Amino acid sequence: MLTIYRADSNNQLLALYFTHYQSKTIQSVFDKRYFLVPNVGIQQWLTQQFANQYTLLANYQFLSTTAFFNFCSDQLNRYSNRTEQNSIWIIEALLREMVNEPQFIPIHHYLQGESIAIKRYQLARHLQQLFRDYYQWSPQFFQAWQQNQLITDSIHELWQRAIWQQLSQHPIKSEFSQNNWQLAIDLLTQNCAEIGYSFPKSIVIFGVDYFSTLEWDFLQTLANYIQIEIYQWSPIKNNQLINTDDCHFLTIPETVSVIENSNYSNHQTHSLAKLQSYLFQKQDFSIAKNNKIDRSIQIHACHSRLREIQVLKDQLLATIEKDKTLQWRDIVVLSVDINQYQGLIQAVFHDIPIQVISNNHSELSIASAFIQFLQV
Repeated sequence: MLTIYRADSNNQLLALYFTHYQSKTIQSVFDKRYFLVPNVGIQQWLTQQFANQYTLLANYQFLSTTAFFNFCSDQLNRYSNRTEQNSIWIIEALLREMVNEPQFIPIHHYLQGESIAIKRYQLARHLQQLFRDYYQWSPQFFQAWQQNQLITDSIHELWQRAIWQQLSQHPIKSEFSQNNWQLAIDLLTQNCAEIGYSFPKSIVIFGVDYFSTLEWDFLQTLANYIQIEIYQWSPIKNNQLINTDDCHFLTIPETVSVIENSNYSNHQTHSLAKLQSYLFQKQDFSIAKNNKIDRSIQIHACHSRLREIQVLKDQLLATIEKDKTLQWRDIVVLSVDINQYQGLIQAVFHDIPIQVISNNHSELSIASAFIQFLQV
């Protein structure tokens, strides 16, 4: 069964979870609960909220969405004679055979010196993960490679294409001989009762705002075996999910239950509250002019990253001074790429207790970083 819970804020989503969890009958305290989260920040926030809500909470585990989907793929491989190790060793063998071909010149400097066999195996393992990511997020690469075409101007796409073309035609059935995700969906569609025992009884997906088309199809099929609850932040009310393949929307079928936050009510009159009401409930967005300064939405134009951090600190100090009930732990600062500000944050906020959490914790970022390393 697949159920989607929606609200306009993470706090409202968490309230929905607490309400739903209290009404559930727990079969056993030994049943582990799995939470799929988009980043470490959401994981730590949930852990703190659980600690505040419950006097005792144990036997739960957080996973990234990438880790969970890879786990599911590996479990299903057992029913199709396809294993992760098969793919890695096939790629490793192909690297040994093809490394002297012209298109592999960009990685010659890596496969030299000591421990070449270990380096070759590590490269094969990362290529296996990279191809998985291509299947999930960028299937257009394989569609082009089938036609012996290229998507980018990168010299690294040449040798990746060569490996994949040989891999897809290999006599030993690997997970990349055809679409791995579609094979997983096909296996689940067979309604094999034994497959259900390979997965946890239920999972909670919290804070994940978008899914690829293959992920969404996979979740719908997996829901025939286990309970899946998606707690999704949504600033608007609609019957769609964001699709990362082409930035369009995925339609939610009528068979999926969608529970909206019925207690949504924002009686505040500042600009941010009005914008939230407009987005979520299509209420009037007109802002009445008055003498009171409204600082709920602010835009600061700064000439450098250092100045951005300095202005941020000044604004936060002013906010703390104005609201005596507010503490530093109640404030979260979000950034598209916090790594660009790491050194500046430590220098400017040296006298304030803060914690910087990087958003690069998925396996996808590891694979990308490894490929970037090869370009050095």
